[in-house]
Amino acid sequence: EIVDLLDPAMNPDLDSEEEVTKEFCDWVTDLGGESNNVEESTIMSLFASGYETKPALSVPIHVVELSSVPAELRESAGLSPRGSAKKSYPSSATPTATVTKQNTVQPEYEPSWVKIKYGAWYLEPKTWRVRAEDEVLEDPEEVAKREMSESKQKSTEMDNQLAPLHGARAFRTFLERNNRRKPEFMNK
Repeated sequence: EIVDLLDPAMNPDLDSEEEVTKEFCDWVTDLGGESNNVEESTIMSLFASGYETKPALSVPIHVVELSSVPAELRESAGLSPRGSAKKSYPSSATPTATVTKQNTVQPEYEPSWVKIKYGAWYLEPKTWRVRAEDEVLEDPEEVAKREMSESKQKSTEMDNQLAPLHGARAFRTFLERNNRRKPEFMNK
């Protein structure tokens, strides 16, 4: 790629940005034309940055197993004498454990928070209850219909058919005149 060719580390022939800039300006001038006069200082100012990287850490890092560290040092570092960190987990976020190749038990990450939902805008707030995020919210009327017994469903269907009939209307007026209690299907 062109980017690799312009990188001084990848191409030993180019030692610095100035050489790359000079070659680019020479190439533009070789194209010809009166408007192709580009100065090296202009190109350098376009790519100039005040950002300098720090050299990589030259001190080697020595990794030590916690089991080989004395108990006094572990305690001063805030670790328990056995080598595990002192952490308290809420009851909803108790860690599960996995066994690694070295037969050491390491806890798996489980978040201490659990996203919960309560209800929906179309439900009466009194009916809201705590539910999990992935729990599907069902219409209470649909749940009631599903839980209703088969005989009750047939009875309800029959009541809906009888309500508009003349005999049912006459019976209703009779009950109202004599101040009698109406059957359930007439209350609908």
